[in-house]
Amino acid sequence: MSRITIRNFILSLILLLVVFGIVGYLYLMIGTKEKQLAEQLVAIKTQNDREQTSFRLEKIAKESAIEREEIKKYFLPQAGESITFLTQVESLAPENGVVLKTDSLEEGGNKETNEKWVTATFTFSGTRSSVERFITILENLPYLSQINSVQLIGKDGGGWEAKVTMQVAVLHYEI
Repeated sequence: MSRITIRNFILSLILLLVVFGIVGYLYLMIGTKEKQLAEQLVAIKTQNDREQTSFRLEKIAKESAIEREEIKKYFLPQAGESITFLTQVESLAPENGVVLKTDSLEEGGNKETNEKWVTATFTFSGTRSSVERFITILENLPYLSQINSVQLIGKDGGGWEAKVTMQVAVLHYEI
């Protein structure tokens, strides 16, 4: 072989090694960039999922505002606002032919279930039908309430007296 052929052969080998080196380097760079791209795609997907969840929660909050306001009507906003409840009960009594007396009003609750309520005891008197009608009215007041006890006593002269103990839920939640 001639010198020129050997020189061309060596140059070809060097160029071939340089090309393989460049191709190898590019291959490694592509692998590294591919890993970075995959990590970024996962981060973008996570961010998009969080944004979608946030949008859904915002939409639910807006759509449920009316329902939440409606539900609030069935609770006493705070135990201290039981005056509104008492005023309502006391205004219904004369309209329905009974004489009402509020015996007690106490705050109560259950620490295990985190429920709070106001316990009210009323004594009222009137005719049997008016007393029974007023008990029905107390059962159907627009509050989340329950009647715990009813004592109905017949009085001399045809009158009736009832002693009713009831609980009214207080709106309470923790954030």
